[in-house]
This record gives sequence, C-alpha cells and structure tokens, in this order.
Amino acid sequence: MHHVDVIVPNYNHENFLAKRLQSVFNQTYVDFKVTILDDCSSDNSRGIIENYSQHPKLNKVIYNSTNSGTPFKQWQKGIEASSAQFIWIAESDDYAEEDFLKSVMSKFQTNQEIGLIQVATVVVDEKGDYLGYEEIKEKDVESIIGKEFIFHHMLRGCTLFNASSIVFKRNLVTKGVFDEVLLSMKSSGDWLFWNRILHKTSIGFVQKKLNYFRRHQDATSSIAIQSGKHLVEGFKVYLETKKCIKLANSKWYSSDKYWAFMIINYGNTLINWKIIFNKLYLNSSQFILWIIIYQTRKLLTIKN
Repeated sequence: MHHVDVIVPNYNHENFLAKRLQSVFNQTYVDFKVTILDDCSSDNSRGIIENYSQHPKLNKVIYNSTNSGTPFKQWQKGIEASSAQFIWIAESDDYAEEDFLKSVMSKFQTNQEIGLIQVATVVVDEKGDYLGYEEIKEKDVESIIGKEFIFHHMLRGCTLFNASSIVFKRNLVTKGVFDEVLLSMKSSGDWLFWNRILHKTSIGFVQKKLNYFRRHQDATSSIAIQSGKHLVEGFKVYLETKKCIKLANSKWYSSDKYWAFMIINYGNTLINWKIIFNKLYLNSSQFILWIIIYQTRKLLTIKN
C-alpha cells in the first residue's frame, strides 16, 4: 500500500498541466500514487493526460462527462477515491520542487500528532516568472494547535490559500466535511474545508520554498473576487467558524468589526441586506452594531 495519494484536479489548464504532472512524477519521495481528475475540459488537457497513461505512478484517471461547476466536488471525488494515509491536492496550474514530498513526509515522521503540514510558497505568473513570496504565518514554531491557528489566521481570509502547499491525513476528512454548503461554494470552499479539519488536529510547517502557486486571471479565485461571490462565501465561513470556537464576545471584537466593514463597503446592496437580516446571521449584537455604524458613516459620506 502506498503512503500518499496525490490528487490532481484539472479544468482547462493545458498550458500548465504538463509541468504540474512532471513535478509530481519526479518527486524524490517514491511511496505515492497519482489520481488525475479532469472536469470536462474543453482544451487539450485530455491529450496531455493521456501522455501519462502508462506511467507506473499513475493510479487512475477520472474524466467528467459534464463540468461539476465547482472545484470542491473534484476534491471530494479524489479523496473518496483515495486509500493512502496522506493526501496531497496538487492543483493543475501549480508545480513543486522535487523534494516537496520528501520534506513534508519527514516532518510527519518526527511529529505524528500533526494532521496537516504547509510548506512555504513562491508566487509566479502565467509564464512562471517570480511575483512574490508567501510566508508561512507561523514563522517561529514547528507546529500549532489547529483551533489556535484558525483564531489567529483564518477568520478574515484563507491564509492556507493554496492547496498545493499542503499535505494532510485522510482520516481528518470525516462524514459531513463535504456538505451542501461547502459543495455549493465557488471560491471559499477550501477555506471552509481547512477550518473544518483544523478543529480536529494540529498544523505543522516546513519553511522551505517548495511550492509554486501560479496567479493568473483564469484562476477560480480571481474569477470569484471579480464577481463578489468571495465576500458572501467568506462571511458564511466566518459565521460557521465562530459557532465552533467557543469564546467570549470580546474576543470577536476585531473580526466582527472587519466583516461589518467589508459587507457595507464592498458588497452590493442586495447581498448586504440579505446577509444582515437573514435570521441565521443575527447571532451577534456586536456585529449588528458595527453594521449600523458603518452604514451610517457611509450614508453621511454620500450626503456630504
């Protein structure tokens, strides 16, 4: 039995797919198998995938006859098809250093309490040119309890922004993780996914720059930000997380203030008030107070 299942979900990434697959198949750590999932691509992705059909590390290829509409259904399908103890979701437009898995699995061996490990990430453009470096949020520790990481880093956005930088234990994905709420999301499903499994474990870090995240206009996250859907989905993630982490209201002061500001200033009017007055969301008088304050400020600014 292999130790790691590498899941490569792909949709219309013919320009990046070969580099991604090569960076996976060339890993110096050898105890892994690869499952490729293509979400009914309309480009030449299938032809590229077929070039690897006889590769000894290939476990299976799953082609969708229709597009699923969200990348997180592909995550679910890939995880359900896996059997190894560890999962690496290697997004098809990213790539990795050849010692990615070796470094991560060595870390798991030294601390078996850790449930997922994140490596440092280099951000590149469509051509692979350097754009920047995303530091790991916890630079001075080897690991941290998952709930603490959520509270400090995962309430205003998904700092585990790139699945390709993470390997996690499959048994953390229990029944209910992939529910209707998560599977309906276009951009924030990864954020909700990580928060749900972080509750159950600790997260470790490898500070080496082993992952390359490709930023381009066709990326799912870019499309969601342009449409404004990320704001609605993100607020849903925040509210669920708030219910799961039991803390005094004073601890949520700055995060409630942040989300009130974002909704009033960056959401459209229909979405704003649908969110605010939905009975599921009226669970924080502090949040509602900030909504009133920011809306009043906005109206006064417009008037003047």
